[in-house]
Amino acid sequence: MYEEIVTKAIIGKGKKSFRNKYEFSLSEESNDILGIYIMNHKVNPVKENDKVRINGSFDTNIWYTFDNNTKTKVDTQRINYSELIDVELKENAIFNEKSEIEVEIIKKPTAMTVDNIKNILKYEIEKVLSIDIIGNTKVKVKTIEESESEEIDDINVDYLG
Repeated sequence: MYEEIVTKAIIGKGKKSFRNKYEFSLSEESNDILGIYIMNHKVNPVKENDKVRINGSFDTNIWYTFDNNTKTKVDTQRINYSELIDVELKENAIFNEKSEIEVEIIKKPTAMTVDNIKNILKYEIEKVLSIDIIGNTKVKVKTIEESESEEIDDINVDYLG
């Protein structure tokens, strides 16, 4: 005899690497870029047809020198982005509004290239996102009648204390 159990399972997956270019006007005319640190990365996935749109944001903190390398400063730029990821569904899977979307950040946003001309900074950010689509699925399991089951004897356990 078989029973059907409805459970949640991964019914689709997607993964994509992104490289995007940005430009930022620094508040001072810079001499050297000392570092770029990205933080506060947030993602919000939404279903769009048979794909997933990731609406996200992060803060880019740019540390640089100015005034003939005698002073340093950090300027911050908020980046909002929207990326579309293809999803590969398992056979007979249905991706609908009831499906759950989980996003995993495989590689957090990282500055890859930086060009600095006076107070205009041009830089490229790389990130890798992975998607799991979770939906309801049915599993058939074999059941046994109670008369067919084996009886399990009680087990005595002695505790040393």
